[in-house]
Amino acid sequence: MVIQPFVIYDENSFYFDEESARKENVSEDLIESTSKDIELMNSVQPLAACNGKSKYEKTSVGFYTYFNSCQASTIITYIQIGAGIATLGAAIAAFIAPPLGLATIIAVGLIDIGATALNLSSVKECGLWIKWTGTVNPDPFWIGSQC
Repeated sequence: MVIQPFVIYDENSFYFDEESARKENVSEDLIESTSKDIELMNSVQPLAACNGKSKYEKTSVGFYTYFNSCQASTIITYIQIGAGIATLGAAIAAFIAPPLGLATIIAVGLIDIGATALNLSSVKECGLWIKWTGTVNPDPFWIGSQC
């Protein structure tokens, strides 16, 4: 992912190093859209308590992703405000550290699932887990609450 190395998450907010991105010849359009996304993302208030686990887990036929309740709520909000795929991918990378390049594929899958379906699966505020099938071009297969 072109943007991921320049996005830093410190458990409270995201920071985007625009200057370093420019030095590495990242397109100005991507820098601008990421800066706007980061500003919107940082305006989202996290939940008071974060329930559930956060991790990436590889299996023989795909993988599982787990997002705690705060991360799930944040991802849902980012999708609702229209954050770009690269920016959402950077957030996912910060949350669960999947293998390089996979965060963007996860972002696309979560956008395809949609904020409403993600929200319905996280109503108990226990966090989300998603089963993905495939190893080259994985697809979300199952989504549920961690409760």
